[in-house]
Amino acid sequence: VKNLDPDMREEVRKLMQFDRGTAGGLMTTRYLSVPQAVTIARAEEMLRSARPSDQASYVYVVDTFGRLVGTLPLRKLFLADRRTLIDEVASKPVVGVRVSATRAEIIEHFNQHHYLSLPVVDEKERLVGIVTFDDVKEAMRAAEGDVVHGMTGADPREALRATLAATRGRLPWATVTIAGGLACALIAGLFQHTLRDLVVLGIFIPIVLALGESIGSQTVSVALSSLATGRVSRGQLRAFVLKELMIGVLVGLYCGLLVAGASLLWHGNPKLGLLIGAAILISVS
Repeated sequence: VKNLDPDMREEVRKLMQFDRGTAGGLMTTRYLSVPQAVTIARAEEMLRSARPSDQASYVYVVDTFGRLVGTLPLRKLFLADRRTLIDEVASKPVVGVRVSATRAEIIEHFNQHHYLSLPVVDEKERLVGIVTFDDVKEAMRAAEGDVVHGMTGADPREALRATLAATRGRLPWATVTIAGGLACALIAGLFQHTLRDLVVLGIFIPIVLALGESIGSQTVSVALSSLATGRVSRGQLRAFVLKELMIGVLVGLYCGLLVAGASLLWHGNPKLGLLIGAAILISVS
């Protein structure tokens, strides 16, 4: 920080007070803004002397207290009558985000409105920065890394870590897998007398477990990526869960019928085929 020029140093200090996963941590303070009470001509003069912006497509209009009251595309500003007040041609209401907005909420706003940048305001509606589309693309790449981490336990940045640190990062997932396997073994142990009498059931246990894990992994992958990238909002969460449940039931029916049919052809026991098919349907669903 010491090697930066004073303006850049001050900007870095401001951004460091916010969480990196929020709009405050993602934003830049290099934007174009003008007071709402000036004319187009005066606004043009102010913009010529302003420092460069990270997104020079929009001008943000603020009141005397620094609160965001409007936006104006630069093209519209330069085509307007130079004697007109900036407030008369600014677009209202303004679509923006709070400094505390999460990464998923920011991505959702960009997906919904398709802007090149979004203004960021504090709790008093004062303009404090902007989040650009490039910032969002970087956030989406980070979100994809979170999906990989959530699915496999492997950190995408693992190559940059020491061997022991990388190993520690994987151990929780390995521990959970072992716990799940022991739980399955415990359940199988409760039915050991049944398995002793019907050995054929033991042959199909790996299929039941493998299908449950496979379909479960697919669902977790879809859920994590949809939530992390903002494709599913909080309001759509109920519909999303119901849809995934229906997909699980339909895939479970398909897999159950397929394996039940194979069991029937193999052993010729309809009751056994029905039992295995039902087990797969319940496991996958």
